[in-house]
Amino acid sequence: EIDTGFGRTGAPFAYQSEGIQPDLLCIGKGMAGGFPISACLGTKAAMEAWGASRGEAIHTQTFLGNPVGCAMALACMKVIERDALSEKSLEDGVWLQERLKPLGRLRGRGLMRGLEVDNSLKLSRDLLERGYITLPAGLEAEVLAIVPPLTVTREQLQAFCDCLESLL
Repeated sequence: EIDTGFGRTGAPFAYQSEGIQPDLLCIGKGMAGGFPISACLGTKAAMEAWGASRGEAIHTQTFLGNPVGCAMALACMKVIERDALSEKSLEDGVWLQERLKPLGRLRGRGLMRGLEVDNSLKLSRDLLERGYITLPAGLEAEVLAIVPPLTVTREQLQAFCDCLESLL
């Protein structure tokens, strides 16, 4: 859930769409809108498996306990809830899927998508020159990662899709 959490896939957490209950949940990135923070949540049994600390660090996180990060996370989570950004991600993802379907095989959910293409490295460079940040993905750069911010507008998505289509 480091990448997929906090509404990215159209649900608060991706595991919720899979019908599973994880023992551990690692979260970050979306929790504070990109500001460095992370957390690990778990069932009582999973968390107790570490045992009691005798002063040593039995488990740490890269961005553990930063007060500014914690404040950012609280503020960001309020906006995600207030503006129903998980639901918006789901709706925009359905729209994006329909819009990109004619361009090739699309992977993912919500606003976390990947479009199979011949050369995602070149395509991502061409898109960057036009003001769009995407990433090459896949073992052989066969996927263009499309992961816009949850606050993206439909007009911005349409402009991106038009640009992408013109480059393909």
